[in-house]
Amino acid sequence: MASKTTNSAIEALERRHAAERAALKAAADAGAAVRRAQQRRAAEVARLDEMVAGAERGADVALAVLASLMAADVAAVLTEETPARVRLGLQRAPMEDVNARVGELTDGVPVVRRRGRPRGSGRPARAAGAGSTVVTGGVSEAGVPGAAAGPADDAPFSGMQPPR
Repeated sequence: MASKTTNSAIEALERRHAAERAALKAAADAGAAVRRAQQRRAAEVARLDEMVAGAERGADVALAVLASLMAADVAAVLTEETPARVRLGLQRAPMEDVNARVGELTDGVPVVRRRGRPRGSGRPARAAGAGSTVVTGGVSEAGVPGAAAGPADDAPFSGMQPPR
């Protein structure tokens, strides 16, 4: 009887070992499939990242060209980008590419952008002279401190109030 019990124990052990080998092979095959899928995903992500980087470089140059032809805030509104994105494009775009594209668009005519009002385009500066009212730190005829003193008083405004 001992041999019959031993034989059945050996058979059970062999079945268990066979099941373990099959499970190990399935786990190893599944792990290999996961690694292959991860490698494919990494290659695809790298390819897509390169495409996005190329598109961003093109967008940076396009935004920088537009911002060099007009004000950056206007360029941002027209392109529906934020002013920060337009400034980033100006910083990141290679100036050689931007200058070459601007030259193509303007037929080589230099682009001059000025900030503020062009000289001589505004109102002439007001001069305090005859007939103008000069503000002083004194008291007006009505008793209001710092009010207009009238055309006869040509003293400049001192910025100080009289003591109380």
